[in-house]
Amino acid sequence: MSESRAAALRSLLFASSAAGMLVAAPAIAADVTAEDGVVVTADQSQPANLGTIDVNGQFKKPAPVSPEFVAPLVDTPRAVTVIPQAIIEQTSASSLQDLLSNSPGITFGAGEGGQPLADRPFIRGQSSGNNIFVDGIRDTGGQQREVFNLEQVEVIKGPDAVYSGRGSGGGSINLASKSPKLNAFTNVSAGAGTDGYLRGTVDANLPLGETAALRINLMGAQGDVPGRDAVDYDKWGAAISLGAGLGTPSSMVFSYYHLTSDQ
Repeated sequence: MSESRAAALRSLLFASSAAGMLVAAPAIAADVTAEDGVVVTADQSQPANLGTIDVNGQFKKPAPVSPEFVAPLVDTPRAVTVIPQAIIEQTSASSLQDLLSNSPGITFGAGEGGQPLADRPFIRGQSSGNNIFVDGIRDTGGQQREVFNLEQVEVIKGPDAVYSGRGSGGGSINLASKSPKLNAFTNVSAGAGTDGYLRGTVDANLPLGETAALRINLMGAQGDVPGRDAVDYDKWGAAISLGAGLGTPSSMVFSYYHLTSDQ
């Protein structure tokens, strides 16, 4: 190799090394303040401090409201599924059978056992028609239950003897009724469909002072049974509840519920 070519190669390697060093060096930016002419340099390789943001929130999980639960769910020897009011509204459920389809392990009997016009759920394969509770009180009356006055539904899977006393080994169902609140609101829903289907509900909450409120729920529905002649239904219901001492250590709720169904 000639001396001229060797000198040119050394010059090229030196230039490449110098360029790499410049790229690897931290970038320095100069900011000039127009008022006093002071030059301020800032190392852009250091992260900028944009301050801190405090986020305060609380995640609320659906929890059973039945008074029979005296221990945390982690210490409860049963499986508990809570179906909140949001699911009731989103699924547009109009019967307990529609609503319980959101919980696995439950099937419904078609009139077996002398209950042709009543809900007869089977939990884990065992008949639980007599294991239905309303606000923690056993309700053994045979009927097709409505959901217009339900805040949430609690499905308990496991032997009833753990908390509820006499019952089947499949489990039980607790229906939590809507109760008065301290904030005012009114919810109205309406539906129409084929086979003469009409349904409407009203849910109104009226505060009465700082610790009392009145809640009124109304429902009316009618329709035919698809595919069957001369078979229809007409029903209406009303639920009124008055709460006193709300938000205080001692409170009372007085409730009235009525449902009429002609089929």
